[in-house]
Amino acid sequence: MEVHWSLFGIKGTEAFRYKAYTGEGIFQDHGSHYIDLFRWWTGDEVSEVTAECNLIVPGRQIEDHVVVLLRFKRSSVAVIETSRVGPSHEQYGLWERGQIYCTKGAILFDVPDWTSYELPLIKVFKRGTWETLTMYKEGRYPPKHYMFKREINHFIECIKCGKKPLVVGYDGRAAIEVINAAYLSQIEGRKNKLPLKGFKIREDIFKHFPVFRD
Repeated sequence: MEVHWSLFGIKGTEAFRYKAYTGEGIFQDHGSHYIDLFRWWTGDEVSEVTAECNLIVPGRQIEDHVVVLLRFKRSSVAVIETSRVGPSHEQYGLWERGQIYCTKGAILFDVPDWTSYELPLIKVFKRGTWETLTMYKEGRYPPKHYMFKREINHFIECIKCGKKPLVVGYDGRAAIEVINAAYLSQIEGRKNKLPLKGFKIREDIFKHFPVFRD
């Protein structure tokens, strides 16, 4: 599995997202979502984490480009690239694209940013040929397929009917553990096995991150 999340934002330095007091940078911000998705897609947990973090734009205090390699307990492998210096989508602000493949097929996806009601482009590879899935909108402003509307509806239904949410506190904890393991991997220059034990992020963590210079 792999995903590339990028935003062409090479000038900003003052926004809170670029400050060390937030604790962590772009991987915490957007890598967390694909940690969730990869765990959901595989029904498995991460066992090892390796990361390379870069602080590229002068004036920023936290990393703005990260590549992370995840290995899962049942041996699947995932790559997450998150970047605030990468290309934007030609029609939208953000660009999310990736693929999932195994021995019997593959799925390729190109997703508009979360401010858009447009549907993603999804292609399926099976029996040696590619097929583009035709997707249709349901409803209008916001449409029924709009992800935030569906999340809110699910949350309200759980409260009203006493149902267990699809996402629980453990899922948030699992994502944060992978994120911490990635930063620790950068600092110590090694793979980190999960679960992490006895690790606490130091205040000077980002002094150990590499910086690209002209």
